[in-house]
Amino acid sequence: KSSAAMLEFIDLGGRKRPLLFGIGAFAAYERNTGKKANDFIQWFLSLSQSGKGPEELGTAFLTEMDFDAVIGLTYAGLILGATAQREEIDFDAADVGVWLSLAGFESSGEIIAALVRSLQGPPDEGAKKKNLKTKTPVLTS
Repeated sequence: KSSAAMLEFIDLGGRKRPLLFGIGAFAAYERNTGKKANDFIQWFLSLSQSGKGPEELGTAFLTEMDFDAVIGLTYAGLILGATAQREEIDFDAADVGVWLSLAGFESSGEIIAALVRSLQGPPDEGAKKKNLKTKTPVLTS
């Protein structure tokens, strides 16, 4: 399966916001933080493919997670999503940190799930065609 950026919407900061992970978001994360997105992605993929049960995964995730990376990647995904939807970017990384803190782990889990879906691509051709028709933005420079 190939990776495919998928535009999703998440309740964060008092409203539904577009969230888009992909090359643009990973590049923005690297520019904004000086960290390699691939380090977090590889760690996350190895954890998610470890064969651990849900409780073990939850414990490992909470004890090993780089929370700064979660905020940074979420911020980058929100910026790319807003740009794709031609929305004003009226927030910064500190806002995203506050929103995630107020929303709790459930919202963080939704964001992580969106990140995983972006790395894995659509589950089948039917889903891929649906996403291309309804959710894939055209980015121009």
